[in-house]
Amino acid sequence: MIRLVFVFLFLLVLSACQTGIFKSDTPSNTTTTEKQKSPPPADKPVAIAAPTPTAPAKPVVHEKKDPEPAPVVPIISKKSGDAELRDALQFYANGDYEAASKRFDTALSLGLAKRDDRVKAYKHLAFIACAKDQQTACRYYFRNMLLVNPKADLSPAEAGHPAWGPVFIQIKQEVRDKK
Repeated sequence: MIRLVFVFLFLLVLSACQTGIFKSDTPSNTTTTEKQKSPPPADKPVAIAAPTPTAPAKPVVHEKKDPEPAPVVPIISKKSGDAELRDALQFYANGDYEAASKRFDTALSLGLAKRDDRVKAYKHLAFIACAKDQQTACRYYFRNMLLVNPKADLSPAEAGHPAWGPVFIQIKQEVRDKK
């Protein structure tokens, strides 16, 4: 604010100097209309002169600009996490495990409001990883499932599956032991 006042005062003094207010050789009783020349005759073309440096300068006011808005992050999917989860479950039921896996990941990254939905997504990702014999990923997804809900469990049919049943039991025991 103080800078703005100084800039304004500087421009005011500069303007006064240019108009001749501080010149002693200009008589004070002379008006600007007496200094002006008579208009040229109508039959001659009129030349428009550039503004003279004696014209008073307008003060320049620097306004604060709003900061630039944050860049827009592209949306991976226009669907909500819940819609992606529904699609993932449909792909899983149809046996398209690759598409289901991608949709479960997308649903989790978009956000699932319900804890049970997050558990369901991690559980199915674990099933897919275990079926592909990706033990590290299988364990990771089961661990995340139990971090979301430590009381989560598999149905008897799921717990008896040879690919992921023993892995789930082992991870559940590890999570309990850490408490």
